Amino acid sequence: MSTSTVRCPFCLSDKEAEAPVCPTCNRETEIPESLRKEHEDLIRMRDRLRDELAEKEARLNSRRRRTGKNPDADGA
Repeated sequence: MSTSTVRCPFCLSDKEAEAPVCPTCNRETEIPESLRKEHEDLIRMRDRLRDELAEKEARLNSRRRRTGKNPDADGA
């Protein structure tokens, strides 16, 4: 039976993926479920905000084209 290995983020030694503690540096490497959920929530929020920003930028650019205002132009 083979086990998968990963690198410890602290000492960079190989450890079993399922091991909650690195056998080399004895640091806890398992991510608590509450932090995993929070991370997923933050990624969803980030993606939603990126979409919202892109939508608002598109609306702003559309308005600028209609009014002929372009703040990025040099004026030269």
